[in-house]
Amino acid sequence: TPGNEIPLRCLEIVERMQERYDQGGELWLRPDAIVWNQVLSAWAACEDEQKAVAAENLLRRLQREDTSVDVSSYGHVMRACARSNATPHAKKLGGEVALRVWRDFHVEDQRPDLEVSSYLYCFFMRACQYLEDPQQRDNEVEVAFLMCCGNGCVNNHILLEFQKAASRRLYDDIIGISTMILLEGLSVKKAPKHESTRSDYTLATGLDQKCQSKDPVGMVRDTRCKA
Repeated sequence: TPGNEIPLRCLEIVERMQERYDQGGELWLRPDAIVWNQVLSAWAACEDEQKAVAAENLLRRLQREDTSVDVSSYGHVMRACARSNATPHAKKLGGEVALRVWRDFHVEDQRPDLEVSSYLYCFFMRACQYLEDPQQRDNEVEVAFLMCCGNGCVNNHILLEFQKAASRRLYDDIIGISTMILLEGLSVKKAPKHESTRSDYTLATGLDQKCQSKDPVGMVRDTRCKA
């Protein structure tokens, strides 16, 4: 959807719902995380150059107002970042917002309801492609990919985004680990049959060990503290 007309219209409708609830106490009009996520999704789907910033600002507002947010809320903001590819400036904004939201998520993830999912990793690694510094880009996608492996969230989409975002050296280094595991007779775990449409894989054992040795969650938090 071109421009910002639809997300602004969605925001207007939800704000009117909130106003009706505040004034009259009509519980059925009180916007919850699902309703607010539709506004965030509208920002992600539009073509506004500032959509990543707009989605982040709405997320911050919901946090300040103590409105419920869930992992989908972060996912929609990250999708807005990943799809901010219309102009060089949009890409720059998308990469910057993605880093801030990603690091904040790993502070908020003390809440048990904020369980990371494959699509959050996928959109983050796609947004990392917009980072201008190659070394920073490699650092971010390496930590994210190892965390993804450790959480058992790797699938074909994750592997593709990692390949696109990582340098050839990093890709060969990380994926080479899984190749060595296979050559040594250890298997890559495939998802149960009833989940086979997701094409989920866990690059187990060796990747898990590397993930644990590097403490990727701690690396994310350390990076945030140094920023």
